[in-house]
Formats: sequence, C-alpha cells, structure tokens
Amino acid sequence: MTNTIKITILALLSAAGALMAGALDKVPLANGGFERPLAPAEWNFLRDGPDWNGFDVIATTSHIEIDPTTAAEGRSSLKVWSVGAATLVSAPVPGQGGEWRLCGQTRTEALKPGRFPEYGGAVQLVGLDQDGNIIAHQDAKLLSGTRPWEPFACRAAFPATVKQVQVWIRLFQGATGTFWVDGLTLDPIPHPGIAGTKTNYELSPAEAQRRGEK
Repeated sequence: MTNTIKITILALLSAAGALMAGALDKVPLANGGFERPLAPAEWNFLRDGPDWNGFDVIATTSHIEIDPTTAAEGRSSLKVWSVGAATLVSAPVPGQGGEWRLCGQTRTEALKPGRFPEYGGAVQLVGLDQDGNIIAHQDAKLLSGTRPWEPFACRAAFPATVKQVQVWIRLFQGATGTFWVDGLTLDPIPHPGIAGTKTNYELSPAEAQRRGEK
C-alpha cells in the first residue's frame, strides 16, 4: 500500500512537471533567457535592410552568440559585439494591437555609438501588420557606455493594425563595443492602452530629430 502511494505521488509530480515545462514552452517569447542555442523557430538574424532609419541591419564584422560566461539569471546570456551592424529578431508573436510589456536585463562594455546618435545598441519592440510589414516600433532599452547588469521594463501601445509583435536586439550601424541581454519576457497587457504611452508614430518632431528618427 505504501509503495503504491509513493508511486502515485511520483507519477503526479512527474505529470505536473511536464505540464509546467509545456507551459513554459508556450510563453509568447521563447528562449528569452538564452539558456539554449539560438534556433530559427525562436530567434533569427535579420539580413534584409535597411531599417526605418535607413541604417544597415547586418555587417560581416559583427557577432551574436550565446555566452555561458556571464548571465543576469540562469546559466548564460546573449552577447553582441564587434563593429555594427547586427540585428537578432524573435519569432513573431500574434496579437491584435493593444499594449505590451517587455522586461529584461542588459549589460554594456565600452559601447560607443555609430550612426545612431548617443547610443550603440538597443532592445526594441516592433509591430508588424498581417503581411509582416513594419508599421510601429518602440525603443525598450537604449544602450551605451559601460554598465553592469541592469533590469529594464517597457510598455508599448500599438494600434489595431499591428497583428504581430517582435523583439529586436540591435547593434547599430557603425557602433563598437559589446553588450549582453538576458531574461527577456514579453506579455500582452489585457486592457486598453494607457494614454501617453509613446510609440514611434506618436513622437513629436523634436523628439524624432533628437533620437535620429525620420
């Protein structure tokens, strides 16, 4: 009787663990902690450019890789380094516009800007239409200099024409240095967007010029 109870408990724990693992695999942003190798079903190198600013998105002198030597959490992180440009994008997450929350942690080392004023890299939220065309974006975290691991959180409100959302990790064209990203989570916020949340199409002309946007 005792052995039967033990076996039943172990079976229930195993089933619960399987369900939890399955739930983790179904989160909107897969492998946001970069604990396993980059896979095309989760992250891809962007090779088609330029971006909305006219900047290159990839260069042969740039590198993106999993780094097992440093992490904000877990065992590894994503390392982006050398001379820009480099762009890693997440698999599109289906959505119907609305508000989204992106959180994570970043670290920088001697990161100097290139064509983009003041900043050498960024983590961005990008809104796509149903055909995959970019129609909106939000800078979640702009990066420069040398900084230890720091958490960030960003909210972005997208119009209803946005049907897919991506996370872009960027080393801007001409930038030099290194940065790391870890612990990314992306979640839709199930209520109407908060007034005053700014996306690229809501920037004032002065802000657009200061941030190098067209």
